[in-house]
Amino acid sequence: MRKRKSRKPSPPKKDRRCWCGAEFTVTNKDALNLIEEFDLFCSDKCVIDYINQTIPIPPTISKNPAHISYDYAEYDEVTNQFYRSKYEVWFARCLKFHEIEFKYEPHSFFLNGHYYTPDFYIPEKELYVECKGLWQKLAKMKVLKLKEVANIILLPSYFQTKLRHYKKWGDVIK
Repeated sequence: MRKRKSRKPSPPKKDRRCWCGAEFTVTNKDALNLIEEFDLFCSDKCVIDYINQTIPIPPTISKNPAHISYDYAEYDEVTNQFYRSKYEVWFARCLKFHEIEFKYEPHSFFLNGHYYTPDFYIPEKELYVECKGLWQKLAKMKVLKLKEVANIILLPSYFQTKLRHYKKWGDVIK
């Protein structure tokens, strides 16, 4: 008699509400990466609508030259730029597809004795976007502190799946 391979049970899911009002689900694992103080998004269209409706408000803190390491892992031939992750590449392609001008890690903020460099800056809206797949030691504290002094969107790990169709650029622009 053959032994059946046991399947891992699907991770439990939690219902969430998008800033637009739509409900969607995330796994319990992805829910650990959410921060209540930030709006959530159910789709790439929704985050683009949010960006387009944002009223520009300059930060109330000084912008500094970027304080970052240059450990880039991904080069994107669509935007002709290096990024730290596929997640950031896909979001950059999303912005490009929707003709939203952006800069990647152009400057840093000094918050509570540490520099914090958001991933994307949308100059027209004075808006920052952080694509956060994994949280490192002080990252949650820094992103919450930046939210107090500047407009910032947080795209936690669950949002990567909403951007996967940007993986193949030729499929997106057809």
